[in-house]
Amino acid sequence: MNRNLDKQLSTYPERSEALQTEIFLFKKQLHEQERFLKQILNKLGKIEVGGEDHTSDPVKNGLGNNALFYKSLSLGIISI
Repeated sequence: MNRNLDKQLSTYPERSEALQTEIFLFKKQLHEQERFLKQILNKLGKIEVGGEDHTSDPVKNGLGNNALFYKSLSLGIISI
C-alpha cells in the first residue's frame, strides 16, 4: 500500500505539469474563439438593415450569447 502512495507521489510533478499545459492550451483556444466572435459581432454591428434597430435578430442574439458563454467559460478557467 505504501508503494502505491510512493508511486502516486512520484508522478505528481509530471501530472501537475501536464495539467498546467492543458489549462494553458484551453485558455489560448478560448482567447482565440473570443476574439473571433468579437470580430463577427463587430461586422454584424456594421450591417445596416433599413435604418431600424433589429435587436430581435436571432443570429446576432445567438452570437452574443455564444460570446458571453465563452467569456464566462474563460473566466472560470482563469480562476482555476
